[in-house]
Amino acid sequence: MTRKVSEERLNNKVVCKVCFAICKNYISLAKHIQHQHNLSSEAYYRKFLISSFEDVCLNPNCFNKTRFRGLSKGYAKTCSHNCYGVMHTGKNNTFYAKNHKKEDLEKGVATRRKNDSYNHTKETKDKIGIAAKRIFHYWGVSGTTGKHHSKETKELIRQKALGRENPNKDKTYEEIYGEAKAKKIRENIQKRAILRFSIPENNPNWKGGISFEPYTSFFNEQLKDKIRVRDNFICQLCGVPELECNDRLSIHHKDYNKKNNKETNLISLCRSCHAKTSFNRKYWQKRFEEKIYKVIK
Repeated sequence: MTRKVSEERLNNKVVCKVCFAICKNYISLAKHIQHQHNLSSEAYYRKFLISSFEDVCLNPNCFNKTRFRGLSKGYAKTCSHNCYGVMHTGKNNTFYAKNHKKEDLEKGVATRRKNDSYNHTKETKDKIGIAAKRIFHYWGVSGTTGKHHSKETKELIRQKALGRENPNKDKTYEEIYGEAKAKKIRENIQKRAILRFSIPENNPNWKGGISFEPYTSFFNEQLKDKIRVRDNFICQLCGVPELECNDRLSIHHKDYNKKNNKETNLISLCRSCHAKTSFNRKYWQKRFEEKIYKVIK
């Protein structure tokens, strides 16, 4: 494949600049420098053949490194089709990087208009849906992953949805998907909730760990019994007496401050009602203020 050359042939492009061996063509030269000199084509080109700033994009607003095309062609003039279009037409669009004929443009417009009014058959839609599910299952991405609608698109979607009734409104998962799929959906929701709320700071009811603060010594059994007697041993929310509960009535702090043990800040609740007060605290605080005021009065 290679042989020694005379001085007249040294300026030939297919002459190896390392050992001055001649090759048939650039493909042979690439194989030669790889096996004989352990050099890649790009490394050889950069060492012996590259000119100044040849590997830089010609777009004055870019200056990115261009792609190496081979020993015979060297580096590309631009880094992308957009830069190619800018250099030739001054427009930042891949469409302008080509010289289109008038007939081709008219044909393309007609084809696009035809496709806009085309509707896939049900079988084709099912195939597209199955393919999308497979892609999402194996790669974890969909066609809209990482994409967001613009404000104009969101407004158009909102306007189109106005007055439209949701066919699944007031329906359970079982009615929509069936029992088997509904069970899987509920399990997935439960798993995500457990993972999310396993970190206390992620819980929407997290108040900085105030529930772990100890009660004061004034909040003892004598004070609790005094509040139960004042409330006639009845839950002040549902009205169930303590005898019908499986446990003694809990004493709840109206303002959720464990250090405020005034009688006007305490109220008797059953265990079930006491659990409800963990949510929507402003509502319960206002309601218990009126309740305690009536009891004391």
